[in-house]
Amino acid sequence: TVEIVHRCFYPEADVEAVRSALRRMVELGRLKTEPLDTRRGYYRLTSRGARLIGVSRRSAQPLKRQGKIQRYAVSWFIHADQPGQRVLLNPADYPERFPVGEHRLPRCPFFLDRSQQPCRMGFILVDHNAHYRRMGRKVVKILARFLHHGWFDSLIRQDAFLVTVLTFSAHRQRTFQKHVPRSIADQLRYPLSKLRPELRTQIPSLVHVHVVPGLDEIITQPGKEKAKP
Repeated sequence: TVEIVHRCFYPEADVEAVRSALRRMVELGRLKTEPLDTRRGYYRLTSRGARLIGVSRRSAQPLKRQGKIQRYAVSWFIHADQPGQRVLLNPADYPERFPVGEHRLPRCPFFLDRSQQPCRMGFILVDHNAHYRRMGRKVVKILARFLHHGWFDSLIRQDAFLVTVLTFSAHRQRTFQKHVPRSIADQLRYPLSKLRPELRTQIPSLVHVHVVPGLDEIITQPGKEKAKP
């Protein structure tokens, strides 16, 4: 979106200068605008733009509603919330550090957060208007798999691993902050406390929940695709 491009690439410029730069990319056939919600749009690559930067033509496809929710939330968290402090990564690209082998990692984004010391790694789950119990079950399933394989044990021991939930309202933030750690404690307290004894009582420190500004407008927009309960 204009706002994310502004924060990420042109923080010192006027927003109209950003709009002008994006319009030039549209005129050159490298970007195209699509509706994000009932009042905002977003920019995506065209096939020409994808070829220019050497990525798959699939990157030039318009997003469906669930894709908009996911991409908007992750883009805000990585690029706009604390510009330059977070970066996406794929643990499978670092086999000596994360020996995942031939296993398939969960389909959720992983990131490094350099805004804290020590640097912390985590994974992101985006709230698509799910029930808090469903979100809790999803977090537990992912963490249980990690603990079973031991891929991130060293990070958990060092208090350098995060579970990050991105949601769309302060009310849902409070709900997830209360219930997601409870789900983890109910099912994973013992294996986690073997790595860090304080996690017997301090599991909430493992879970961070952020409200993404403007995500509510995409979640609540009318459309054929509805979020699952």
